[in-house]
Amino acid sequence: MASGQSKEDTIPVYYGFYSKYYGDFQNFPVKPHRGIQRGDPDDHPPPVVRLKDSSPDPNEISSPMQSPISFLRHIALAEAVSYLILLGIAMPLKYLAGQPLAVKITGMIHGILFVVFCVALLRAMLEARWPFRRCALIFIAAFIPLVPFFLDRKLKAWEVTAP
Repeated sequence: MASGQSKEDTIPVYYGFYSKYYGDFQNFPVKPHRGIQRGDPDDHPPPVVRLKDSSPDPNEISSPMQSPISFLRHIALAEAVSYLILLGIAMPLKYLAGQPLAVKITGMIHGILFVVFCVALLRAMLEARWPFRRCALIFIAAFIPLVPFFLDRKLKAWEVTAP
């Protein structure tokens, strides 16, 4: 042990299941990497490892993005805004001002958001067990400007009644 350190200052090192079968590694062909250590790890027993309980706490406030429908709502609104920017700002800049770069940038962003929207819609359909007709309505609404903003109210209601 280094000078000035007590036994309480040292960090014990846990070797996993090897220590159960091979003891203190005296007959083990290769010693594993011990990581950062202070003091001699052989002086201490391995620590008790407690795994976090994976079941959700009912009292814990869940993130709004954990729900697939909530995620779909957020992506649908972002995609609708990017569509309006593409149609209302970038297209006039391209055809009236001769600046095609605005369409390239906005179009790429809108395309990425539309692909994410399609994946989110599929995920919501599978996890919430939505009928195909409802998903087709949401998909078609994404092609018509301003309709996703009105459909957001229905999505919010469907989110509350989702299983």
